[in-house]
Amino acid sequence: MVSKYSTEFKLHVVRTYLSSPFGIRVVARSLGLPSKNYLTRWMQELTQKGLLTKEEIAAMEQKSSYQTKNRPAVESMHEMSPSEKQLAEENLRLKAEVDFLRTLVSLDDLNSKKK
Repeated sequence: MVSKYSTEFKLHVVRTYLSSPFGIRVVARSLGLPSKNYLTRWMQELTQKGLLTKEEIAAMEQKSSYQTKNRPAVESMHEMSPSEKQLAEENLRLKAEVDFLRTLVSLDDLNSKKK
């Protein structure tokens, strides 16, 4: 079976989630994934492959079991007006795009140095 998403994209999505103040459902939705299960599976897959750092694994464990005061809970997302919710999701998506492009540029720089 051919993977629909590259490993680089999966890493980008997981790292975006880990650095985001939002929960897994909001991040998955903002990045256009069909469900949060993609993100959950990718975290397990990348951990098993050893592609996540110890810090990322610790953040993943902390994020799944710990609610911080600064992290918008699902309840606060429900309290937002539709326009606030749209702006929050758009902001998250744009941050993810910027992170992805930075990663892409870094990979391109590494590839050009190897040549």
